[in-house]
Amino acid sequence: MMRDAARRNESARFTLALGISGQALAATPAAEDALIPGTPFHASAKVVCTVPFAPKVKECDAFVIRRGFDGTATVEVRWGAGMKRRILLVRHEVVAADSPETPVFERRRDFTIVRFGSDERFEIPEALVTGG
Repeated sequence: MMRDAARRNESARFTLALGISGQALAATPAAEDALIPGTPFHASAKVVCTVPFAPKVKECDAFVIRRGFDGTATVEVRWGAGMKRRILLVRHEVVAADSPETPVFERRRDFTIVRFGSDERFEIPEALVTGG
């Protein structure tokens, strides 16, 4: 139908309004979980990763902001040239990320394996997320 309208050179005016509600997830206070000095991160680790334009599996730097001790955290994975990916886990499940690709994840032993399309893969250790 829309294609037919376009062929007839028809147009329509409309307005789209979006709203966001709720509260942001607060970081665990430094009094409860120490911070890496001068950063908002609680911990860092090397993680196994596959990233775009890199043919081999490698290690990436990962940082975490814990948002409770129930497996809720934001993990930031960094690799060369300022590239990074932020992944939000809520109770050990990936619920959001700053990628146009929809994340697919699975739990294997003490890791959460997160994939974005065929180019990105990250192995996030449970100990990084929970502090265990």
